[in-house]
Parts: sequence; C-alpha cells; structure tokens
Amino acid sequence: ALIDIDGFGTVNDLIGRDGGDALLVAIAQRLTESLRTTDFPARWVGDQFAVILPGIGKTAGFAVAEKLRGVIAEEPFPIAAGGYTGDVTVTVSLGVAAASPGLNDMQPLLEAADAALHEAMGAGGDRVHLAPG
Repeated sequence: ALIDIDGFGTVNDLIGRDGGDALLVAIAQRLTESLRTTDFPARWVGDQFAVILPGIGKTAGFAVAEKLRGVIAEEPFPIAAGGYTGDVTVTVSLGVAAASPGLNDMQPLLEAADAALHEAMGAGGDRVHLAPG
C-alpha cells in the first residue's frame, strides 16, 4: 500500500516545517501501532508512506488500508514544534496492489499501487483505491 497525506503542503504551510516534520513522525507512529509486527511501514517520499503487508491478498490489503485510513482520520495529532502548538487533523489517500506468487520484481507492484493512489487522490482523497488485476 502507498499512502499520501491529503493536502500536506497546505498543512505544512500552516504549521511550519518543524510542525510538518513532527506530524510525519506522529503519523508514522500511529501507522506502526496499527499494523501487525510482520508488516513493514516506511517513509516513501515526501509526505508518502509505503506499507508492505506480507502474506495477505488484495481483499485483506484493502481492509487493512481502510483501517489505516480510519486510524489517521479518527483523532487529531497533537503537535508542538517550531512555534506551533495545537491539534492537527488530516486524512490520507491509499493505493493498494497485491503481488503475484513468485514476484521477483517489485517495480510493477509499486507502479500499480502508485497508480491506484493517484486515482484515490484524484477522486477527492480520504479513500482507498485498489489496483486492477
């Protein structure tokens, strides 16, 4: 799954770079706390995260992505950094793709998840989209 924070540029402008960095750390922590110990969340690029969910298919991946979407949106993040102090509420968009058995090249999987992520963002954000296939 690939995750993008909806409107992060605007949020970052409002709370400052240090506040934005603190928000990214808080989101990463909430993601990690919401996943199995076998799952692997990581900062991907900019305000995006990638989550590897070993051993589950597309349907279960969609369910996990929906759970993560809800976990991020359900409760504001308390931020105190760089002169900003307050609660920040954000939503996320997610794109989910499932690997085929014996997959040796991650590039097609990442491209499929990225395309699904852009569909979710283009549809207004705060949603999960599945890659075809």
